[in-house]
Amino acid sequence: MKTRTVCALIFLFFICLGSFSIVFADALQTGIDAYQRKDFKTAYKVLNELAQQGNPDAQLTLGTMYAIGQGTEGITEIERLRASRKLLKAAASKHGENEKVKKLVAQIDDYFAKIKKEENERQEHEVRRLTREKAELEEQEKIAAEKAKQERLAAEKAKQEKLAAEKIRQERLAAEKAKQEKIAAEKAKQEKIAAEKIKKERLMEENLDKLKSTGECQSCNLSKAYLAGNDLSQANLSGANLTKASLAEANLKGSNLSRANLSGANLSGADLRVILIHGNLGEIKIKTNLIQANLKGANLSGANLDGAVLCHTTMPDGKLVYSNCINANLSEANLANAKLTGVDLRRSDLRKAKLQGVDLSRANLTEANLGKADLKGANLSGANLSKARLYRVDLKYADLRKANLTEVSLGKADLKGTNLSGANLTKANLDGAVLCHTTMPDGKENNSGCTQN
Repeated sequence: MKTRTVCALIFLFFICLGSFSIVFADALQTGIDAYQRKDFKTAYKVLNELAQQGNPDAQLTLGTMYAIGQGTEGITEIERLRASRKLLKAAASKHGENEKVKKLVAQIDDYFAKIKKEENERQEHEVRRLTREKAELEEQEKIAAEKAKQERLAAEKAKQEKLAAEKIRQERLAAEKAKQEKIAAEKAKQEKIAAEKIKKERLMEENLDKLKSTGECQSCNLSKAYLAGNDLSQANLSGANLTKASLAEANLKGSNLSRANLSGANLSGADLRVILIHGNLGEIKIKTNLIQANLKGANLSGANLDGAVLCHTTMPDGKLVYSNCINANLSEANLANAKLTGVDLRRSDLRKAKLQGVDLSRANLTEANLGKADLKGANLSGANLSKARLYRVDLKYADLRKANLTEVSLGKADLKGTNLSGANLTKANLDGAVLCHTTMPDGKENNSGCTQN
């Protein structure tokens, strides 16, 4: 509507000026003629050249063409009005102070200002729209990215859960397989043990039958055999394994027990008297293992026990003998309160032995294994325990004054109230040992291991 108004005013301006009553130059007339023929392309070309040369009529006509949009395709309205305003002002300044021209220019200025304002508002609106769309797009991208992230995390979580489940399944299968293998191995072991037991029992029966029928059983395995009260006189049992065998009240008169192992055997009341060999009255030499053997009430008249291993052995009179205990197996033996002063127990096995209150003063326990033995209140003063194993030993209130504990392993031993005054602890291992009210070699009390009540 405004463009039409401007065009009408411009047309009126042409009439008022009497522009066409003036004789135009040929070039200007050519441009006017082209304009009137609506050959705007030719008119624009001719008039534009004249307008640039300062021809006011050409400027006026070209300004009109810019205002209406004739021959000016490809440029925006604001650009057209800006060019029209410039050309019309230039033309008006050359036509003097014509009121109609002034009015026309003023209206063009108002319209240009309005168009410019609208264009600015449109641009601002477009900027806001683009900003909003950008923000929305960024928000959508953010939401999409977050969604993708969550989906990725969910997928990773599902993957990890699947892997964990598979791992658990594999571990369960492995555990079940290991369990079955263990059960199978245990079954095979038990079957082997049972078969071995049957074999031993059968062999034992064969040995017993052989012994009873022939009196001969050299190097036989008669471990834990029950031979109490049997007549085994003049039997040849040299080298036989009679550990923990029951021979109570058995008649072993004249039997050959040389090199036999009678460790833990019960020989109480057994007859072990000598016999006549090759027409000569001799003595049976029992060079055998009698560790923990019970000979209480046994008849040993004339028997020669030189070289026999007698350690924690109950003699016929009921007394315990510890004359030869080197390398002795006394594991789990009950020696509580026994008087073993100066006894030689080198390299002996005393694991889990009950040694409460035992007197082992000046005893030789070099390299002996006393693991988990109970030595509460034991007297080990002056004893040689060099390189002995005392792991987890209970030595509460034991007397170890001046004892040789060189290179001893006392790991996790209970030394509460133990007296170590003057003891030699060179290279001894006390890792984890309980030290509470413990008298150390220098005479000072160590309470570092006392627990708070």
